[in-house]
Amino acid sequence: MIVLKLSLNIFDIYCLYGIKYKTIKEIIMRNKKDDVLCEIVKASVIIEEKTGINRDEFDKYPSEDLIKILVGMLMPSQISFLKENLKGYEYPSDDKNIKWFCDAWSFYFYDRAE
Repeated sequence: MIVLKLSLNIFDIYCLYGIKYKTIKEIIMRNKKDDVLCEIVKASVIIEEKTGINRDEFDKYPSEDLIKILVGMLMPSQISFLKENLKGYEYPSDDKNIKWFCDAWSFYFYDRAE
């Protein structure tokens, strides 16, 4: 009996099902976007729990202070993930909390004077 070991990556699997490369890329980008949005929500919950401030009221407080609290609670890998995925990328969303978070994160890491 001969056993063949197949080494397939996600592209190979999708291609086996007849999905085109462009569609594969769209699926991967959609999944990445979902992962980032999930991390944004988790981060917002951390800020909410640590400060007692309701998410809908974040914009009434200095964003730098709230992000500083968050950064103190995150693992380095989480910070890197958010830095990598939020820098210069606009997430289409009507949710004001997501927009606030992206703007606050960007300001904290990239826009404020050192």
